[in-house]
Amino acid sequence: MKRIKIIPVFSIILLFVFVSPVYAHTTSQIGVLEQTYHTNPNYQDYYVGGEEVGWSIDETLHTNGTSITYSFAITDPYLETAYKVYAIEGASKWNGIVNITNKLDGTGKGIIKTYNEENSGTVDRFRGAYTDANGHLTSWIIEMNRSYNVTSTTLAHEFGHVIGLNDLYASKNTNKLMYGYSSRSVSSPPYYRLKGLTQYCVGPYFAL
Repeated sequence: MKRIKIIPVFSIILLFVFVSPVYAHTTSQIGVLEQTYHTNPNYQDYYVGGEEVGWSIDETLHTNGTSITYSFAITDPYLETAYKVYAIEGASKWNGIVNITNKLDGTGKGIIKTYNEENSGTVDRFRGAYTDANGHLTSWIIEMNRSYNVTSTTLAHEFGHVIGLNDLYASKNTNKLMYGYSSRSVSSPPYYRLKGLTQYCVGPYFAL
C-alpha cells in the first residue's frame, strides 16, 4: 500500500517544522555536496546544502522530474487576475531550469489560491503537500495572503519550495531568492547559484 506523508505548512517568513529523516533516494547527497547544516540546530541531516553554500535541498519533499504543473483554484472568488499574473510571472522566473506549466483544465498537481490573514507576517505560503513513499510531491498548495503585498518574486520563492528548495536565513543570503524573508534583494534565482540545483536536483545524485 502506498505510504502518504502530510507535510506541515511552509512559508516565506516562518521556519520549517522538521520531521524525522526519510531518504527518498538510494544515492543521497550526504557526503556529495559541501554542507555546514549539521551544526545548525534548525536543520536535520536530510536537509542538504546549507547557509554557507547558499542553497539547501530537501531530500524528502520535492518535485519528481523537471516539469511542474499547477491550476488556479476555481472555488476561490478572490483569486483575481492580478494574483494569477503574479503566479504566472513567478513561475516564469524558473524558465530554463524547471518547466512550470499552468493547466487550464484544472489537472495541475498544485493549486494556487488566496487567503486573508492579517498580522501573520506571512506573505505567501506553501502548504497542504502530500508525497509518495519516495518523497515526491503528489499534490500541493500555494496560497497568497491578500493582507500583504504579493509579488511575482514571492511566488517564485514558493515555487522554489515545490522544486525542493528550503528557506535560507543567514544574513549573507539576503541576495538569494530562497532567503526566508521578503526583504530579499533579488527577484529571480541567480544562475550562478543554481549549479547545485541543476547538477544534483535533476542529475544522478538527486533524481527529482
